Amino acid sequence: MSQSTHYAPVISILLSALAFTGCADPGQDAAQQPVGAGGAAGTGLLAGTGGGSTSTGANGGAAGTHASDAGRGGGGGSGGMIVEAGTGGAGAGSGGDGSAGMPMADAGGADAGGDGDGDAPCVKGTVSGSQLIFIGDSFLAAPTSNIAFELETLMQEGGSTAYSETPRFRQLVGTTMEQIVAQYDTEHELDPDIKVVIANGGGNDVLVTDRSCLLEAPPGNAGCAATVMNALEYARALMAKAEADGVEHIVYFFYPHEPTAGLFQGDAPAINDSLDYAEPMARAICEASPICTFVSLSEAAGDSPGSGYVDRGYHDLDGTHPSPAGSKFFAAAIWAEMVERCIAQ
Repeated sequence: MSQSTHYAPVISILLSALAFTGCADPGQDAAQQPVGAGGAAGTGLLAGTGGGSTSTGANGGAAGTHASDAGRGGGGGSGGMIVEAGTGGAGAGSGGDGSAGMPMADAGGADAGGDGDGDAPCVKGTVSGSQLIFIGDSFLAAPTSNIAFELETLMQEGGSTAYSETPRFRQLVGTTMEQIVAQYDTEHELDPDIKVVIANGGGNDVLVTDRSCLLEAPPGNAGCAATVMNALEYARALMAKAEADGVEHIVYFFYPHEPTAGLFQGDAPAINDSLDYAEPMARAICEASPICTFVSLSEAAGDSPGSGYVDRGYHDLDGTHPSPAGSKFFAAAIWAEMVERCIAQ
């Protein structure tokens, strides 16, 4: 581009400004001078990041802020010349009160452009029932939990194509985090076409493998801290493996606070302190994965350790696992997060 061509818009604006101040270019026909009522525009030069045109005419905008010809309404106009809006320019001046001219082309209007960016719509029907698997321990597996069945019911009621009359249930009572990773491996060997994984895990690493966590929580209990870290490393490995396999989403939910005494945990004064120690690290590992969504069931219960979870009848008589009412409650919390994030809709 030549220098004269490059500066043409600038010269055009300067000539318009001279006309406004009474020092018009002698070579310009007076009949071409803009006339009209007071305007409400700013003077824009190569302004806007997506506007189609920028005007100093009546009711003109300072710059197009979105991909349309509309400007964002200005104050008072100083001329009627229009310059082509750039796609990356930044400058936008503002005219003082004065007699605005009638634009020679579409002036920017008082209304601003559209919103531009926004949340992408949820694309439904992209996951079939055979592409969703369940893995985990007794907080997800029957007969000690109905959460998986309740989730299938919610999918069916919501019209999700991920609902299946024969869901891929691999979760099992009494499993550690290492064994839960093996559950995923088994399902992947049977059918590698997996898009969504609903999982929990790690509780039995504490409840069964290292019961010292029930009596004294980390970090004071160094042995329990090591047990927690070991379980979390298996969780990290699961997420990395699933991502490499092309899984689109892992929904990983973490335990609610538990009663401090029960059939399985016995006398467990530190059980919730140990859970509270582990949960932020489990969340961090999940959130570091681009495919993982973390659901805190203790946050879903929304009250102090063990209280409402127990008082509202959300735990079973064994004092550890969810009751039928608890299964409905926690499944609804998990499903709400899946709906919010458009997972398996």
